Amino acid sequence: GKPLDYSQVALLFKTLEKGWVISSLCNPKTSSEQLVAISSIPKSIYKEYHHESLIQGSKFISCLASLCHVHNHFATFILERKLGERASSSWIFVTTVTCHTPTLE
Repeated sequence: GKPLDYSQVALLFKTLEKGWVISSLCNPKTSSEQLVAISSIPKSIYKEYHHESLIQGSKFISCLASLCHVHNHFATFILERKLGERASSSWIFVTTVTCHTPTLE
């Protein structure tokens, strides 16, 4: 196979739930509105999910890993602790899910 170009990605991107971001080779965060003007090949898509605790984030990744295994598509998962907004100064736990096809890069 070969990588999809932005016009093909734009059509499929509309079927995803809100919050997914397209990452291109030249710009790591390209919104779907900017797709028209860009001619490079997208590298991946990613989305951040917020959790109340590290354990919830870990369980979330475990469920996603099972789905990936069943569908033979292996995403990249990053679970990290980040400082929340300035007003709250509390920690939040964030899972970043990145989907890509390494053989097409």
